[in-house]
Amino acid sequence: DENAQLKAGYVAYLEKILSLAGVEGAKEIAEGDMKVEDFIAEASWTREQNRDMTAIYNPMSTEQLVKTYPGLSFDKFYEVMGIPAQEKVIVAQPSYFEKLSAFMESTDLQTLKDYMLCQYISSSAGALDDEFYTASWEFFSHQMAGAQEQRPRWKRAMQVPNSILGEAVGKMYVERYFPASSKKMMVELVENLRVALGEHIDGLDWMSDSTKVRAKEKLSSFTVKIGYPDKWKDYSTLEISPEKTYFENLKSATKWYVADNLSKLGKPTDKTEWGMTPQTVNAYYNPTTNEICFPAGILQKPFFDPEADIPVNYGGIGVVIGHEMSHGFDDQGSMFDKDGNMINWWTAEDKAKFDEKGSKLAAQFFPVSMQTAASLSARISETTVALASRSQQCRMPSRSILRALSTASLRSRDSTSHMARSGLRTLPIRRRPVSPTWILILLPRTGSMYPFAISSPSSMLSISRRVTPCSVLRKRGSISGKWMLPVSYPGN
Repeated sequence: DENAQLKAGYVAYLEKILSLAGVEGAKEIAEGDMKVEDFIAEASWTREQNRDMTAIYNPMSTEQLVKTYPGLSFDKFYEVMGIPAQEKVIVAQPSYFEKLSAFMESTDLQTLKDYMLCQYISSSAGALDDEFYTASWEFFSHQMAGAQEQRPRWKRAMQVPNSILGEAVGKMYVERYFPASSKKMMVELVENLRVALGEHIDGLDWMSDSTKVRAKEKLSSFTVKIGYPDKWKDYSTLEISPEKTYFENLKSATKWYVADNLSKLGKPTDKTEWGMTPQTVNAYYNPTTNEICFPAGILQKPFFDPEADIPVNYGGIGVVIGHEMSHGFDDQGSMFDKDGNMINWWTAEDKAKFDEKGSKLAAQFFPVSMQTAASLSARISETTVALASRSQQCRMPSRSILRALSTASLRSRDSTSHMARSGLRTLPIRRRPVSPTWILILLPRTGSMYPFAISSPSSMLSISRRVTPCSVLRKRGSISGKWMLPVSYPGN
């Protein structure tokens, strides 16, 4: 049983680091910690339960919190942390805290102390000597995650300032890799896609006009964060001393961040703050602030290239932008209004239709067994076309984007050169007296999608053998309107 092996490995890991720390009775303490971990795991909610935004929103006052969960001594915790009484504290998993409160009251103090000791040493392992780090790596990275070798020390060292001084490092990164001209281009891309999504909402045949108005209000209210924050974080009060040990400096940094977070308590939300550093290769949508964020780290090749043709960027970072925008209207995002409040802005009939369509989409994935998924994983990774589709149709809804595409300079020499660098090549086909053909190609190696106009039907694009198979969408005439799935090249 894989779970039993992992649990045994965890106990062995705890015993190892406790012994390295000079703790007596390491084996017994590690086994006792595992019992506490078992309780926590069994009492905790599942991932599915934690996606229910209504179920995890349970506001209480500090007074109610103390009375409801007496075994957790929240009043003493708040006093030690210097946190004043709060009118509203959100309890995400009420049944978990109820069980934990009873557990704390019925469990002897030494067991709880031993558990905290294990957690303290384990969380510090990466900041101690190589034996501690190796023990941590062997369990968490090797046994649990399957890593085969440790990262070089320099990479591990760089992770520390990248995390603790994230925006300071990000400022240097932006100065070198993200000019103002790139930010200007991204602003235009996002705004065009915002118009595109608005047109898509207008075209929904199942949504009422009143809900469409609210949806477009939310869309127009998106706060867009691109590249880097307008106001950089101030680290001037964070003290890093060469006279302290590495571990001691990390403790100081942790205390600084706790104090920094507590200083925001009771104040209006600072919507200029970022949830990611500029150098992060990722993006996000936050429903509670109704914002989309695209750090400079992801605004690099192959996602974004300021020198590339316009369609290339729509096929690369455009997919990411559309993905994050769609989170504002998914099963969780749809529960929040334009101001980030969890308020139902749907009519009952529209919400029922939305849930019904979402259930049908989810049902497509449930019958797939792990065995089937494993056998198909290689082909899936090569051929998945990341398009929002409706049954056998896919809509390219934005006339604004289409105008940009149709006026873009898709010169054959430049396009062929870019395709060659990306693993694409051209193949001649027989001449047909038809109107221009538009095709969309997913390049599996980069995950980017490329729209191309074949103005002369004497040639057609295909994928080189290095990246086949590939799925292609094709439409003759205007690029606007409906797109039919699928047309595959080569071999079709």
